[in-house]
Amino acid sequence: RPRRICLLTMDMTEDYRPYVGYLNDNIAALQSSFRSKGLPVFTSNWIRRPDDGLYGALDRFYGSAGVRSRENPTYIYLENGTL
Repeated sequence: RPRRICLLTMDMTEDYRPYVGYLNDNIAALQSSFRSKGLPVFTSNWIRRPDDGLYGALDRFYGSAGVRSRENPTYIYLENGTL
């Protein structure tokens, strides 16, 4: 069976623009390239809030640094996010 390739874009939500906004042009070009070749493009996001009760590898990496100042890029701090 032949292999099939796709592009998965993760966490390119407006709230992360301060951290990954510099990638926007490159990602848009990559997505356009995949689409022009008829290849599937998927986009996914997972929004976290400091009080969501979840705990994982990113929490262990960043710890509580930046939560009070709202600078920890693991979380979305707006009440409704901006999906």
